Amino acid sequence: MKKISSLPKTKPRAGNYGGGSIRHQQIQLLVLNNAIDLGYRASVEWQIPGSLQRVDICIMGDGIRIACEVPLSTKNKEYGNIRKCLDDGFDYVISIALERHIH
Repeated sequence: MKKISSLPKTKPRAGNYGGGSIRHQQIQLLVLNNAIDLGYRASVEWQIPGSLQRVDICIMGDGIRIACEVPLSTKNKEYGNIRKCLDDGFDYVISIALERHIH
């Protein structure tokens, strides 16, 4: 099993990642880099075709699509983010919590 690397030491450059805090962007970058290192194609702030909605990190390979969401706000919004990914046909949806409790 390949070791997952730790958070990048540098801040992501502005404009390369979606909105949110530096921490949110660092998590996006960590997931993106590890997915690529494991041989998957991955994209940050992937736009759902025919929609204005985005997925924080989209990972594709081996005939599957994985959506990763990094919650920033309320539980109710995050339920909607998960539903959005399932409705678009993602095989798996992973919600990566930065905090133990989301308000």
